[in-house]
Amino acid sequence: MFYFLMKLKSVKAGLIRWNKQRFSNITDQVAEARKTMETLQKELQSNLFNSDIAQRERAAVHHYASISKAEDSRLKQISRVKWIDLDDNNTAFFHCSIKERKARNYILKLHSMADSVLTKEEDIAA
Repeated sequence: MFYFLMKLKSVKAGLIRWNKQRFSNITDQVAEARKTMETLQKELQSNLFNSDIAQRERAAVHHYASISKAEDSRLKQISRVKWIDLDDNNTAFFHCSIKERKARNYILKLHSMADSVLTKEEDIAA
């Protein structure tokens, strides 16, 4: 058990180091990837038949999409942590939305094919 815990600690240290290297300035990385992608797209518009630029542009688009997805995931995780820290279970919001849905799904009156208005629940249900 002791050896297992030591291995876990060493993996944790490596993951923390990797996380800092990879995601510490994710917003700057997204901005840089977007700038690179836009530059390559402008280049590609002027040289439509250059396969080298097209290949680099595809790689830049893929890189931008992946880094942007990572940033979105990070922001989502941060907001989730803040939401949990505030101890908000969204119960008030949930109950209000349920009440609104019930009111929306409730039929107060129904116009029949014979041009009569049905207002009683028994008549509407039939």
